Amino acid sequence: MSTSAACVVAYDDTRTSSVTATREGDIIYRARVAHGDADEADASSWDVVARDSSPQGAAVVAVALTDAAHGRIIASASASGDVTFFRVSHSDEGSSLSRVGYAATGTPTGGVAFAPAGLRAFHAPTLAFAGADGVLRLFAPRDASTATAWEEVGTYEGKTPGAALTSVAWRRGGETNGVVDFPVIATTATYSSDRE
Repeated sequence: MSTSAACVVAYDDTRTSSVTATREGDIIYRARVAHGDADEADASSWDVVARDSSPQGAAVVAVALTDAAHGRIIASASASGDVTFFRVSHSDEGSSLSRVGYAATGTPTGGVAFAPAGLRAFHAPTLAFAGADGVLRLFAPRDASTATAWEEVGTYEGKTPGAALTSVAWRRGGETNGVVDFPVIATTATYSSDRE
C-alpha cells in the first residue's frame, strides 16, 4: 500500500477512532491508544488498526466514519462518485476492514457524512452524499445489523438549479434544544456563475 500523505480524514463522535484516505485509494482506520492520563495522548498514540484500498485503487476524495453506537462503518467516495462501505472487524489475529457495500451515484462528490447515532428518524447508519450535480442523496443498509446491501433511500435537490454541492454535515444529537428534534443536514454549494 502507498505511504503517501492523507488527503481526507474523519473522526467518530468519541474522537477515539478515525479514518484517513489517500488520493491513491488507501483507507486507514486508526484507534487511540488508551492512556491513564488523557493529557499524555499525542500524535504517536494513534495506532494503525486496519487498512484496505478502494476498488481499482480509485482516488478517494471523501471519507466518513459512523458514531460508535453504530459500530465501525466507513464510507469512502471516489472522484467518480462511487461509494464503498467497509466494516471494521476485530479478532484474535487483529483488526481488518471488509467491504460490505457499494453504491454508484454517477456524479463526483463534495463530501459524505454519516448521520449521528440517536436520531429517532433513523434506526440504521445513514450516509448523506453531497453531489456535484446539486443533489443530496441518502444511503442506508437494508439490514442494519450487518450493514450490507446499501441502497439510496432519498434524494433532495436545492431550489436553485445549477448548484454543485461542495460539503455536507449533520447536526449532532447534542445540538438539539428541545424545540427542534429532527435531523438537520447542512450543505454548501457553488453555482456556475461563481465558477466562471
